[in-house]
Amino acid sequence: MEQQFFEEFLAIMCASLLAMVVLQRLRLPNIIGYLVAGIVVGPSITGWVNTPSDFAFLAEFGVVFLLFSLGLEFSLPKLVALRSSVFGLGGIQVVFCSLVFGGSVWAWGTSLDAAVVIAGALTLSSTAIVTKQLGELQQIHSRHGQLSVGVLLFQDLAAIVFLILVPVLAGSDSSSLWGSLGWALLKGMAMVAILLSIGKWVLPHLYKEVAQAHSEEVFLLSTLVIVLLAAWLTHSFHLSMALGGFVIGMMLGESHFKHQ
Repeated sequence: MEQQFFEEFLAIMCASLLAMVVLQRLRLPNIIGYLVAGIVVGPSITGWVNTPSDFAFLAEFGVVFLLFSLGLEFSLPKLVALRSSVFGLGGIQVVFCSLVFGGSVWAWGTSLDAAVVIAGALTLSSTAIVTKQLGELQQIHSRHGQLSVGVLLFQDLAAIVFLILVPVLAGSDSSSLWGSLGWALLKGMAMVAILLSIGKWVLPHLYKEVAQAHSEEVFLLSTLVIVLLAAWLTHSFHLSMALGGFVIGMMLGESHFKHQ
């Protein structure tokens, strides 16, 4: 089992490297190379990776660290300043796209429940792909880049709502819908408040102690542990692991150790 996992992982890495080299010569974005490599090694073409789900949890760590690095570029005041794009523009995008996609497939002949699920899937974007592309183009701090990040953050919150709706639409007790949504909202607010408190009052003292060790290994390992703990904390509350990485990165972005 371990050898098979290693061989499949090696196939993914080799295919990614080859695709990246080819697409660099063609002056195409790196993210396309990753997508092409995944399609080629997947079960639909070569079958080198028969069970892609085995790598889903491992891949999610990549998204966690990507959002952590993105969080370092933001600060809490900057995020507050983006509240209009997060809740305003983000809300408009999710509602408008949900109505358009859901109404279209419902008019096509699907059931209302199926239309809601399909609309949720088509409305949400990939935070990993968009933020990575913005980073490669050095457009994170541009106006459209910040608006995009605001919309993506709202989509991460909207994803929780859609995930709650799916079991309800599948036949669960619909009377528990509002209770589930309210509980998810409370959990999300409590989790963000906990992470913000840790970032403001705990992490500065922790990093002062780490800095006194004068060891790059200790500094790096401490950062890895902190990011993974934040991801585990949000995951244990049934929230996005990437949300924990982003919030911790945002809080560390206000510290003196940001560039390190």
